[in-house]
Amino acid sequence: MVMASWPAAGGRDRRPLPAESVRRRVNAAMRRAVRQAISYGMPLIAVGLAADAVLLLVRFGPAARPSAALDAVAAAVTAVIGTLVVRRGRRPEPAAYAILLILYGVALINGRLLVDAAAVTAGYGALVLVGSALFLAWTPRWHASWLAVAVGLSAVQLLTAPSGREGQAASQLIVTVVAAFVSAIGQPLAFQRTQRMLVERFELRRLTNLA
Repeated sequence: MVMASWPAAGGRDRRPLPAESVRRRVNAAMRRAVRQAISYGMPLIAVGLAADAVLLLVRFGPAARPSAALDAVAAAVTAVIGTLVVRRGRRPEPAAYAILLILYGVALINGRLLVDAAAVTAGYGALVLVGSALFLAWTPRWHASWLAVAVGLSAVQLLTAPSGREGQAASQLIVTVVAAFVSAIGQPLAFQRTQRMLVERFELRRLTNLA
C-alpha cells in the first residue's frame, strides 16, 4: 500500500517518483522501523511509569496512590498493545498512536490529581510530544493527527479546569503548544530524510539486479 506521504507527480518536488516496487519496500521498511520503536520502547515505558509511580508515592505519600495506580494500569495496557504489535504483526501506527495517547493522558490526569506535581507532569507531556518526533518513523499525517489530539486534550483540560486552577491549565496548554510546534517541524524532516535514504538504497539494489 502506497503511503500518503509520497510526493505527487508534477508537484513542487521535481524528482521522479521511485518505482512501485521500491516504494513498497520503503513503506515496509518504515513500518518495520515503527514496530521496532514500539518493541524497544515498551520496556522503557514500563520502567518509566513504574519509576514515576514510586517517585510520586515517596514525595506525596498516600495522596499519590491514585496516580501510582494509574501509572501501573497504563504500563500494563501499553505492554499489551506493544505485545500484540510485535508478536502478531499488526499494523504499528494505530498502536503507536494509542500508546502516545495513553502516556499523554496519564500526564494530564496526574497533573489534575496532584496539584503540586503539575509542573513535572507538564514536562512529561512535553517530553512525550517531542520524543514522538525523534523515535517514530511514521508518516507526517499520522504525526500531525496525534499532535492535534494532544493539543485538543490540553485545551479541554483548560476549559474544564476547577476554579482557581485555570492559570495552571493555561500553562500546561502553552507548554503543549510549544512542544507540538517543535515536534511538528522536526518529525517531517526526519521522516523525509529517512525515506530518501531508503529510496536510494532500494533503487540502487533494483538497478543492480537489472544490470
